[in-house]
Amino acid sequence: MEPLKNNKVIYTCLVGGYDPLTQPGYVAEGFDYVCFTNDLPEGRSGIWQIRPIPFTCDDPTRLSRFVKLNPHVALPEYEYSFWTDACLSINGPAIPERLNELISAGTLIAQVRHPDLDCIYDDALLCMQLGNESYHKLKRQVDFLKREGYPAHNGLYENNVMLRQHNNPQVKAISEAWWALYIAYSKRDQLSLCYVYWKHGFSPELLLPEPYCARNYPGFTLSGSHRLTLVKRVKRRALSAFNNWMLIATGKGNFKNIFGCR
Repeated sequence: MEPLKNNKVIYTCLVGGYDPLTQPGYVAEGFDYVCFTNDLPEGRSGIWQIRPIPFTCDDPTRLSRFVKLNPHVALPEYEYSFWTDACLSINGPAIPERLNELISAGTLIAQVRHPDLDCIYDDALLCMQLGNESYHKLKRQVDFLKREGYPAHNGLYENNVMLRQHNNPQVKAISEAWWALYIAYSKRDQLSLCYVYWKHGFSPELLLPEPYCARNYPGFTLSGSHRLTLVKRVKRRALSAFNNWMLIATGKGNFKNIFGCR
């Protein structure tokens, strides 16, 4: 491991060759850059320091999520971490300036609001319709949320970028609870985080002004895409068809009636 240069880090993760490791269009001064991957040898790739993923799992999705959800474990030597999905690249000074502003204010967590949805239940419905995960897995998580009394339309964030003061005890507790719920239920991490915030009585700061998200903000470049293989596209379409059939078969064709979202 290379010696620590800064107490702030921008980091990402590559698993399974979904995205190439691209060099940022703009290098933020005062931040180290770390990429966790088992696909490249340790060392350096341009600005990026390459590190192995400190977790073992047969599921590539959950493998990649370990460092995303657990920066206090993966990057304990840093005070602040900024997660970016590998398909996103900072392209100018606007984002680093905003990060430093939030850090100077002592921000614990900063995220962007979801541009289209404000409800975990609606997100679960969409995942089911698109075949992102099975009816039974999503229904199981939704049933848990309903038993807990989690309210509909309680807000939703996109988790493709996140700033965290990750060694802060409150942030660590949130991260650990998020990981525990994520491992127990859906592989869609957006379906867990807002529930954890609710349980902990916590609200993150906004990283970007509404209605911006990372995918439409000019300070980011979408530098790659998760292109599914033909086999995976076929499987997803089949799962989508099965999920919709299950809804009809239960006699509750209205998604919102089933999921209890008003």
